Parts: sequence; structure tokens; C-alpha cells
Amino acid sequence: MRVEKGALLGSYEIVSPLGAGGMGEVWRARDTRLGREVALKFLPAGFADDPERHARFEREAKVLASLNDPHIAALYGLEHLDGQHALVMELVEGEGLDERIARGPIPVDEALPIAVQIADALEAAHEKGVVHRDLKPANVKVRPDGTVKVLDFGLAKAWEGPAAESDPAHSPTITGHHTRAGVILGTAAYMSPEQARGKPVDKRTDVWAFGCVLYEMLTGRRLFEGETVSDVLAAVLRTDPDWNLLPPTLAPSVRRLLGRCLERDPRQRLRDIGDARLDLEDARAHPRVSGGTEGATVRKDTPGRRWLVWASLPAALAAGVAAGVIFPRGGPARGVVISSLMPPTGAEYYLGGKQPGPVSVSPDGTRIAFAARDETHGVLLWVRALDTPDAVPLAGTENGSYPFWSPDGRSIGFFADGKLKRVEVVGGTPLALADAPFGKGGTWSAGGTILFAPSYNSAILRIPAQGGTPRPVTSLDRGRNQNSHRFPWFLPDGRHFLFLTRASGGSGRPANEVMVGSLDGGEPRPIVATDNNAAYASGYLLYTRERILMARRFDPARLRFGGDEFAVASGVAVLPGAAFAVFSVSRTGVLVYDRGTPGELEELVWLDRQGRRTGTLGPPGFYDEPRLSPDGRQVAVDKLDATTGRQDVWVVDTARGIPTRLTTAESDSMGPVWLPDGRHLVFRTHAGGFLDLFERALDGGGGNTLLLASDSDKEATSVSPDGRFLAFRSATSATGFDIWMLPMKGGGQPFPFLHSRFNENNARFSPDGRTVAYVSDESGRNEVYVVSFPGADGKVRVSAEGGRMPDWSDDGKELFFLTADGSALMAAPVTRQGADIEIGAPVRLFEVPFRNSTAYDVWHGRFLFAAEQDTIRRSPLTLVQNWTGLRDKATTR
Repeated sequence: MRVEKGALLGSYEIVSPLGAGGMGEVWRARDTRLGREVALKFLPAGFADDPERHARFEREAKVLASLNDPHIAALYGLEHLDGQHALVMELVEGEGLDERIARGPIPVDEALPIAVQIADALEAAHEKGVVHRDLKPANVKVRPDGTVKVLDFGLAKAWEGPAAESDPAHSPTITGHHTRAGVILGTAAYMSPEQARGKPVDKRTDVWAFGCVLYEMLTGRRLFEGETVSDVLAAVLRTDPDWNLLPPTLAPSVRRLLGRCLERDPRQRLRDIGDARLDLEDARAHPRVSGGTEGATVRKDTPGRRWLVWASLPAALAAGVAAGVIFPRGGPARGVVISSLMPPTGAEYYLGGKQPGPVSVSPDGTRIAFAARDETHGVLLWVRALDTPDAVPLAGTENGSYPFWSPDGRSIGFFADGKLKRVEVVGGTPLALADAPFGKGGTWSAGGTILFAPSYNSAILRIPAQGGTPRPVTSLDRGRNQNSHRFPWFLPDGRHFLFLTRASGGSGRPANEVMVGSLDGGEPRPIVATDNNAAYASGYLLYTRERILMARRFDPARLRFGGDEFAVASGVAVLPGAAFAVFSVSRTGVLVYDRGTPGELEELVWLDRQGRRTGTLGPPGFYDEPRLSPDGRQVAVDKLDATTGRQDVWVVDTARGIPTRLTTAESDSMGPVWLPDGRHLVFRTHAGGFLDLFERALDGGGGNTLLLASDSDKEATSVSPDGRFLAFRSATSATGFDIWMLPMKGGGQPFPFLHSRFNENNARFSPDGRTVAYVSDESGRNEVYVVSFPGADGKVRVSAEGGRMPDWSDDGKELFFLTADGSALMAAPVTRQGADIEIGAPVRLFEVPFRNSTAYDVWHGRFLFAAEQDTIRRSPLTLVQNWTGLRDKATTR
């Protein structure tokens, strides 16, 4: 059916044609029911003949209709009008951006507001998981009042078939009926390199197109041109931008932004369009500081790659990226300076694993300490002075986590190798101060006292900064179901301190709050309910709500709030398992925070005996402690929900890779161990204030059965092959970690199996049940040992230079373990002569090809690892100087 002017289709009166494209004709129409004008996009006739495409388009249209942003042309609905399918869209009056560019380059002060609004539209869509995929000037309208609207959002994705993915030949403006050369070339010129190659695309393809559009606005010239589609696509893949065409008055930060948007390698490209928006807003707000080209040059490294080299750090600070900062109306307040701090060359800021190293700013605000990793050093602590562009690694801080500064800025406290340590910033051998198997933050007073949380299930301890005996300064309130105190922060008097309490709540996520304790004792006082850590600086308490960093006036003497809270920054990275928001403040008005993704998703990866990757199991996720069932057909694993911060036990079918949640309690459930029947699992969870042991059938019948509850945390590690004994780890303040046995039949009481003043853990029964492998630090470091069972005699040390995570081969003829740093898997031959066991010299089986992987299991000569995905993320930190200036006229948008 042909659409004609004046026709009445349903409730829509056709007024006049607006244009035509690969996805059909567009007409101005009047909605007679609502009394408004709309744009009707009639889809090609063949659309109705493809039910699968129509169903997919309807699903996509529902997602697109949910986009609600002032800079996105709204999709009102999908109608069937007299046999034709039509999209009902917001009618946007105004000039197309392509028409405006056709008149010549757009002045910088006019182009930047347009670009900011385009970036805002993309950011809103990306947050909903929608990628435009066809951004170009023709899809941008500028209304007479200056408001920008982006059109056809996500319709490229909606129109494609599943097989098309991102093949450039399947762009809707290329494959439709209206294949005029100008339309074809106009689409191809804005395709990302990965899109042009037909590879899968994500939001970074929009970042590339945004760079192309911004360049074209500023220069008046299309970035990639050619006589044919092939010529244009070839230019996209090979031709470098001519940076000399940019206006000489363009801010260096915008030049740098263009370089990051137009990185051909998507891994090196700007990851989030919101960072571009904030960079542009900063350039608009500080034209005098950011303007001009002095202090920055563009240089060439590899074909298609550009970046800015700053001649001085002050210029970089002034023109840096205001990533996530929530400005007052009209831009940042006077004196507020925003910038980005990139990680060391070839490295990334490290937020992965069980013990990350989030940034910590020195008390005087002149330096930062952080953990970073690269291919050469692995994970180390680094220090960077903010008046220099370079960071320096601290020797001896391998796998250091949660760094914190001494008050004079000369030393750094941190956690590594199961210890609380300190190291001088100028170098030297780190000094171990106390046991801290899973440290969760520390703070250092001017009086020489360090407070720290030694583990994930501990109270806060105090110790002299020179070393000594740790003593508790808080106690877990089991009546409130508290299971952890962590992340202490001294208040200015050096006697009171903030700390986070974690507790089992009834809402499906931890009932956490920040409290104030005192070195002088007394009942801690609740201050604010928040999921994560808090800090005090410059008269304010800082804490997060849903990844938004908040600040509120706080009197540390009276321990009272004053005034309303206000938002400082959005999108702050949160480590959900640790309940830690990645930000740090100094007493001098310096704020540093991370907006990157916390850690990397992990994979369950199969390796052979040579360490070669042979496959993966299930989808990526935040996994830990994989355990294969006795028949190898299933694997039980911890899985963290990054949204709620809760861990549950899941079971993955090894043949199909399909995961099924096993536990659904309101508290964390973790540490699965199979019973020999392969139909039941033992795990630990917070039933009250402590980690207790439960059993559950795979079919869920009978719910959770309590095996053992006591006034200490417990962790199951192994079950004897006959199913009679469960080995578990428990801890006391007198002897640390010990290995206990729980009789599984006959109602017997648990009894200590390995109990000494040293730490013993990771017990694993041999396949015949006559030997137990375990880890002890009796030699001064963790080593692997074996003893007989049940007599606990005939002890033999297996590892020579440190070891952890022992596991047996299926036939019991080999004992595997990881080296102390987790970099290699070792294998020791095992032979038996009657009741005697002989352990041969361990050999290095293979180098573990993953960073920070400590969890694995063995099945018939194959090894299943929970491993971080092997990528380096170059996301920057955000530095805010004089952050309290954001308080003036602040809004909590």
C-alpha cells in the first residue's frame, strides 16, 4: 500500500513526507487522538513477510521505547496501520547536523555543546545496554533552541538478522531499498574498524563514530572518504586522521579525547562515552585553562594510533578528564581541578582477586599508592608523586593489597603473604608486623598506632607501628548478626575511628553500616547505613550510595552530622565482595577515585598437563573454589553477584556448561565440598554471626541441613572417600587456623586433627583416605605437608620453596600444589609401601597461564581453574583537587 498525503491511517493523519532511507519512508503525521505531531517511519514491505524479524524488531522496539533522555528522539510505539508496519517517533524540528556541517566547520564554542549532548544521549542508551551502531551527522538534529536530538537509536541492531551481526553490508542504510551512493558512503564513513571487518561490536563502536562526528564538526571535512564503499572502508581501516586540520584554539583535552576515541584497537579506545562527555564539559568550563595547544603535542606511534604527550603535569591536571564528577549547575566551582591519572606504562590498576590494591592518597595529598600489575612484575605496589608523570614500584611488595599511609607520608602499610606489613617509601625490606591472612584495610594514627582488620571475619585489631602483639579494639556483635569489622579510618583526634560493620540482613543483601569506635573502649556508635567503607576529610564524611560518592558535614568531636548530604561523583567502582568503594581523600582537599570495572570476570578454564588451554566451562562470572563431583559430570563453585555483593553456590553441568543456583539464603554461601555420593554438598554460610557448616541435596529436597554450629568460623575442605569424616578449618585467637574433623555418621563430636600454635589449613584427603595433605606455616612460610589419617603421624614435607592449595590425582599417585606465588603448578610423585608413604621431589608441571589464580581442581589429568580473563585494562583514576568546592550549589541529579 502506498502512503499518500492527507490519508488517515488508524489515528494518524499523514501530513507530508520527511525523507526516505534504507529502512523505509518517513512521514510527518498528526496523532488525532493525542493532538500532537509525530514522525511515522513505514518499514519496507518485505518486513511483514519475515515473522522472525518482526518479532525481533518488536522486542528491540520495547527496549528502545524505554530510553528516556532529553537528547534521544523518543520512540512512541510500533503500529500496524492498514497492512503496513510503522514506527511512531518523536517529531524533531530543526536542522540536521549534516546540513549544518555542509555550510563549513562549526566553531569550537558551538561544536562542544552539540558534542556534549550527543555524548549524553549515547551514555543514557549505553547504560540501558543499547548501542546505536549507525551514529552519523544525518542521524543528529539540532533544534532552533540548540537542543540536540539523536535519531534512529538502536534501529540498526533491531533491523539486522542474527547472522548479520556487525557485517557492514547489513547496515540498514546500505541494504535497504534506497541505496543511493551518498547514503551508502554516509554510513560506511562512520563505521568502526571492527564493524567494517564484520566483527562483533559493543558500545565502543559508538565511541568511534562519535569521534568521527566530532572531528567532522570541527574541521568541516568527513574523516574517511572515498569514491566507493570499498574505498571508504579501506580508509577506515588504514588512513590516519589529519590532526593539523583541527582548530588551533581547540583545548588539548579535546585533542586527546579525539585520539582516544579514534583508536583502531577497541581495547585501547575510550571505553565509556560518559568520560568523553565529562572531558568536553571540563573543556567548556575552563576555556582559558584548557584552550590552545601549548603543553601538548600529538605524536605517532603505530599506524592509526595517536595520543597526547603532556609537556608538564600542571597542564595535564588543568585539562584532564572530569570522569563522573557531579558538577554544580553551570560547571565546576572555582578552584576545582579535575584530571585523569593513567596507570604505569603497560600496566593496569589492580582491583582483581581476593586481595586487591585500591588507590590510597597520602595525607598531604602529594602522592598516591596503589597496586598495579603488568606482564613483567605481576602485582606490585607503586607510588606516584602527583607533580611527576611517573610511578615507581616498591620492591618486596609483591601481591600487596589495601595500602594505607603513615601520617608523615614516609611509610606505607599493606597486606601480603598473610601478613600486615610496612615499608618505607624510599625503599628497603618490608617489615612484617602481624598475621593477617585476608587483610581488609588499615589506618595509622599520629600517635603511632595502626588499626587493621586481619581477615574477612574478624574484628578490628590495634598494634604499635613498630610491631608488637595485636589486641582487639572492637568485638563482633553476634546479636546483630555481625560477621566482620573492616576498613578502619582514624578521625583527627587519633582516638576515635570509623569502621564498617557487615551483618547478615533480611533483605537479600548485607545490612552494613559505618560506626565510630574508640581506642578508649566503649560501645561503638552507628553513624550511617551504607554498603561500603567511609572516610573523613576536610570536615566531611564521605561514603557511597549505589556507586555515587556522597559527602556530608560531620563534626568529629561531637560525632554529629550537619547539613544535607550532596553527591560528589558518580560511577565510583565498588568491590562488592569486599564491600569497598574505591576512593581515597587527603586532609588537603585531594580526592582520588576509580571508575573502572572492579576486577575482571573470571572463567572456568580447562588445562592439560602441559598447561595448554583445552576449553572453558559455563559463562564468565565472578567464580571461586571450583570442586568437581566424584563422577566429573558437575562442578560446584562459588559465584559472586556483583550487584548485591552476595555469594551463592552454583552447580555447572560439565557437558552442557549450564549453571544452576543451589543456595538462595539471605547470607553468603560458599566453599562447596562434595560428599562421595555425588548428590549432596557441604558448604558454609552465615546462619547467625559465624560461618557454620550445612549440607544440601542437589535436588533441593529437605533444604539446608545444619551440620555444625559453633562460636567460630568454619570452612569445609574435604570429605573422606568413605564419607565418614569431614575435614574443616576453624580458628582461635590462641592457635590461629587449625584442622578439625567432624564425624558424619553416628552423631560424633568434632575433634582437632592438627592443632598447634602455627596455622594449618587446606586439608585434602587422599583417594584411599589414609593420608591428609595440608598447608602449614610452621617453617615461617606456607609449605605443603602430608600426614597419616587418622593418626596424624608420619609427617612429610612435600614443597621445598613454599606451596599452597594441595590436591591429589585420582589414583593417588601424584600430589599437586601451587607455588607460593601461584605462578606454577607443581607435581610430586607418591608411592606406598604398606602403611608407609613416600613423596618424591616435586617438579614444575607447568606455568599457570593466568594472573592471580588460586582456585583449581583435578579430574583425570586435567585441571579446572577459576581464572581472571587475561586482559589489561588501561582505565584511569580520577583526581579531583579542592573537591569541597563541588559543594557550592551542588545538585544530586
